[in-house]
Amino acid sequence: MPRREHEVTFEVGGRAVRTPLSYSIDVDLLQPADAFTLSFPLDARTWHAIQLDAEVQVAIDGVPVLNGFVDSLRDNGDGTFVAEGRDRSGRLVDESVPGAGFAVANKRLSEVVADLVAPWYAGVTFSNAADRRLRRGRGKKSPAGKEPALTRQERLATAQRIESGTTRWEALERILRPLQLLAWSTADGRELVLARPQYDQAPQYELFETLAASNVKRMSLAKSVAGRYALLEVSGSGRPPGVPAPPFIPTFPGQKRPKYVNRNRLGVARDGPADDGTGEDFIHPKRLFVVSEALSTAEAQLEAERALARGRVQARQLEVTVPGHGQWLDGASAPTLYAPDTVAIVRKEVEAAPGDDAPAVLVDASFYCTRVTYQGSRDDEQTTLGLVPLGTFLT
Repeated sequence: MPRREHEVTFEVGGRAVRTPLSYSIDVDLLQPADAFTLSFPLDARTWHAIQLDAEVQVAIDGVPVLNGFVDSLRDNGDGTFVAEGRDRSGRLVDESVPGAGFAVANKRLSEVVADLVAPWYAGVTFSNAADRRLRRGRGKKSPAGKEPALTRQERLATAQRIESGTTRWEALERILRPLQLLAWSTADGRELVLARPQYDQAPQYELFETLAASNVKRMSLAKSVAGRYALLEVSGSGRPPGVPAPPFIPTFPGQKRPKYVNRNRLGVARDGPADDGTGEDFIHPKRLFVVSEALSTAEAQLEAERALARGRVQARQLEVTVPGHGQWLDGASAPTLYAPDTVAIVRKEVEAAPGDDAPAVLVDASFYCTRVTYQGSRDDEQTTLGLVPLGTFLT
């Protein structure tokens, strides 16, 4: 029979609320804001206790999971209602940068981002080590190597100015993307983490679905070429110092100068070994030409490789649904809660062929966890993990 192993608590406006009929808490490193959905029986006391824009803190076994605000309340018309919301990064998604533009040049990255995310975050951190330890709770924790660090030059912001009307999150992405950094909230909502995926860590979880046994509810593997290209060409549009732009006379009010494209500064990245990029995931050619701000062939080449790598996020993905919200490890006194920015060993077996029930290995490797979705009701709970191969370029 289904049973609950974990105590999941919800505070709204600083006060505990009744256990919901069901809940879904989505923590995703690749989405701007984490989200929650809570379903309650409809009564006046509970309805009024959950106010719009109230602060919400979710915890599992006393360990913070998400801190955010209520976005909406909806009466389902069947005696229940739903409260939905996002973590504090939801404010960064919705709000524009403060003032009439946001100066960036000649400032430290930490200073710029701290100003950009205030008052929703008290500060920023370039290491996820503390938050990773917090999220896994009191269970056994696998060791991690040295956190990916920034060089002294990378700690200076590269953008010059963020235009007025730009959302805080768009400004944040513009600043962080050249540095290959992801941004996500700490579990307690105090800080914004600016970090690269931590691939240099020991596996924390073991997930298997074989013909003989399984410790998961469901495991699915997806491969895709959607949104990806066999061949990517990137041309620089910037001009070297000292080379003036040709005169430009607009033909109508508000006309802007067309982008200058220098085809001599061309970066090329291929998915496969063939000249057109086929031979790996692509059977047929699929090409994209991109105009960038690269000032050199080397810059254009780097941008082409990054764009190709970003597309490979969709190339191989695993989704695994497991019982409970954590995994019991040998000798542990408490389960290790599932958390993003961790590594799992995954093994999946299937039948070798129609009519041949011999086991054949479909997956046997370590994967990086980018998403954790905690779901439950009053008598059951489960967690869904989103996983990508180690080394996947995520920024």
